[in-house]
Amino acid sequence: MLTYKLTRYSEIPDLLAKEIFLVRKKIFHDRLGWSIPCCGDQEKDPHDLPNTQILVATFATHHLAGYARLLPTDDICMLDTTLPFPNIDRAAWKGFYEISRFFLVRNRAVVAARLTARNFFRELILAAHILCANGYLAAVDSRMLSCLSRCGWDYRVVSTRFGSAGDVIFLVSLAVDNKALGKVSSGVASS
Repeated sequence: MLTYKLTRYSEIPDLLAKEIFLVRKKIFHDRLGWSIPCCGDQEKDPHDLPNTQILVATFATHHLAGYARLLPTDDICMLDTTLPFPNIDRAAWKGFYEISRFFLVRNRAVVAARLTARNFFRELILAAHILCANGYLAAVDSRMLSCLSRCGWDYRVVSTRFGSAGDVIFLVSLAVDNKALGKVSSGVASS
């Protein structure tokens, strides 16, 4: 069984926070080759503050199954510091949240628990309702664009740029209204 929780770093156990930062390093630095600072075996950045909003999926054992960090674009976020995009009118995105460092842990337990991107996307939309977000912005690669399409979450490409690994990164806006929730929720696996 999986549990989804919109929470803050200050509200999760230290072991879970450590697991998040370990997995982030393995995925974003080691596997994807992003040029991001790491401290030993963990990847953290200045946006990982105690009150930072995060969506976490955990097993009954409290081990990590999925994660996304949610940064309000009305404040300083990664789009300002780490991953700026050209020709962005930030005023147009007032009330949006940036989804950053999203991942699902891929192992047999996750497959057995039926955690899918569609399930997690549904929870992200529900989290946006709790946060009173107008929508999400996310920097994604072409694989994630395909995943969004397969899961029924409509997106609009706002801008593009090259990532540190030389790949094209797309800045997309994602709707969080009831229509988006309905489309993503159709076919959600029960967990």
